Parts: sequence; C-alpha cells; structure tokens
Amino acid sequence: FGAFALVLFPDTEPHMAEGAAVMLFFQVGELFQSYAVDKSRQSIADMMDIAPEYANVMEEGKLKQVDPFELAPDDEFIVMPGERMPLDGTVLTGESQ
Repeated sequence: FGAFALVLFPDTEPHMAEGAAVMLFFQVGELFQSYAVDKSRQSIADMMDIAPEYANVMEEGKLKQVDPFELAPDDEFIVMPGERMPLDGTVLTGESQ
C-alpha cells in the first residue's frame, strides 16, 4: 500500500519512500519464502510416495511381506531385483544391477 501512496502523493518526505521500499522488499521476501516452503513440502510428499509399502522377511523358510516399520535394528530383510530398499541397510550377500 505504501508504494501506491508514493505515486498518489509524490511530494511526501523522503523517509516515506524508504519505508515503502522496505515494506515492498519484505513482501517480496515473504513471497519467495512461501514458494520455497511449498516446493519443499511437495518434494517431501513425493519422496514418501515412492517408499515401498513392505519388506520381504524370511520366516520359517517362507518369504513374508511385512510393514517396514515393524522391523527392528539388525533385522535382516530381502530385496528382490528391481525392488526399492524399504529401509536403510547394508547388503550382506548378493548383487544386482
């Protein structure tokens, strides 16, 4: 609003122009911040969408699919070729491309 007041009343004191400029720069900064926060939230949401919904665990000689959040540290799980890793981990055996 201050920038419009300067146009309407050009004979005002110079400190009014400085105040209007500060307010204008502040609003532009707020706009950039809002854009950056929205992009960050969208990126996080996109990453959550690609996370696998299950982990393969060998129980009693059979492969069973469980929720990755049910696994404890040091639990072993199997990642089949082409699958995404459901959790952070270290490859103990095998290889894939």
